[in-house]
Amino acid sequence: MLEQALLVSTEVLAALAVLILLLACFARTVGRQSEKKWTASASLWPSSLPAPLKLERAYLVNRQGLKLRRFTVRAPKPVGACILLHGYAQSAHFEFLVADYPGGPHSTWDDSILAHLVAAGLSVYAIDLQGHGESEGARGLRGFFEHFDDLSDDVLLLHDEVARETGSGLPIFWLGTSMGGAVAARAAQMLQKQTRPHALAGLVMLAPMISLEKVAEKILWGPIRNRHLKPVAGFLSWLLPALPLIKKSDSVLAQQLDDEFRADVTNYTGSVRVRVAHHFDLACREFLREGGPQSLEKIECAAMLVLHANADTMTEPAGSISLFERASCGRTALVLISGPDGEPGTCRTSVDGAVSSGLDGCGGGAAAAALRELRGLNMWHSITTEPGFDKVSKAVAAWIAEEASRSSPRPGLSEREGSIRMV
Repeated sequence: MLEQALLVSTEVLAALAVLILLLACFARTVGRQSEKKWTASASLWPSSLPAPLKLERAYLVNRQGLKLRRFTVRAPKPVGACILLHGYAQSAHFEFLVADYPGGPHSTWDDSILAHLVAAGLSVYAIDLQGHGESEGARGLRGFFEHFDDLSDDVLLLHDEVARETGSGLPIFWLGTSMGGAVAARAAQMLQKQTRPHALAGLVMLAPMISLEKVAEKILWGPIRNRHLKPVAGFLSWLLPALPLIKKSDSVLAQQLDDEFRADVTNYTGSVRVRVAHHFDLACREFLREGGPQSLEKIECAAMLVLHANADTMTEPAGSISLFERASCGRTALVLISGPDGEPGTCRTSVDGAVSSGLDGCGGGAAAAALRELRGLNMWHSITTEPGFDKVSKAVAAWIAEEASRSSPRPGLSEREGSIRMV
């Protein structure tokens, strides 16, 4: 009997080993980076912009040796600079350009958030984060990274390049959407440890990934939900880091965006990879943990704007409320946009810790007026591309321009590891 049990155990272990090997091989075949996809992505950027604007394409080489594609459009008379960070599985062109028609490619400049920012006098610097768009990824994979902080390190590298390119004479803002918001939040914490902790003029957080409780309730198979994997997430991240496993949320409002997302060959359309999902969960838990070294209180900047739709089922509006209430910023504005559930939109401001309803802290200028108009929009999560994106873009550009007028020139930063090459 003992020999038979040992034989069965050996066979089971062998079967498990084969299964793990097959899953690992499968994970490495899903979402491979390729020159074909990079070429396709490059073709989706406009071939020309309204004169005298020009699209500059370059790449950074980060500390891991990965080449990261970046894009620059300089305002003719800049009053500030804005670094834009896209969400998970997307690219800079998909997040920050728009489609001409429902279901079409995101390749139109007019009315995009990039166009509104440049028109407001802001030079824009967008980047395809590692594993996305035209950038290389760890292990040659799209939609993958080894550590969440790797993304924030790349943002700091780009921040230093922008400071050098502008001669440190312009205030620099960061704009992050969804995952890009979380990356910006973590990078802002890391920036405080640098020699120039006040080099960041302000943050714009659009549906930032601070809490993922609704995604945790997404069904994987039968009764099993995403959250049921949390107890073994660390082990799975070590065993099968690249395995696409965790389900994402689809749009509940603008279904054409899902079609546009899947039609764009440069987007990663698979499930969230195990290590990525694990690090997302860790990052969100650290943000929300009070008194921790990466808590929301450790996010410092002169000004912050937070926009979120009440109907968002991808990232939690409650996370944005916590960010507004707990971040250590001098001036903060929060706008919650109404959704199909009928919950009304709201506005709140905080100036040096004094919280009030409305947008009095934003002053009586164009920014406050534009932000008030957002409350009644019917939006979900992708607020730079859903219907109503033009109003969001206009309000964001006005807010950054007004904050830039308050900011004085910043001294230069010390160089970080990395390099930039024009192509």
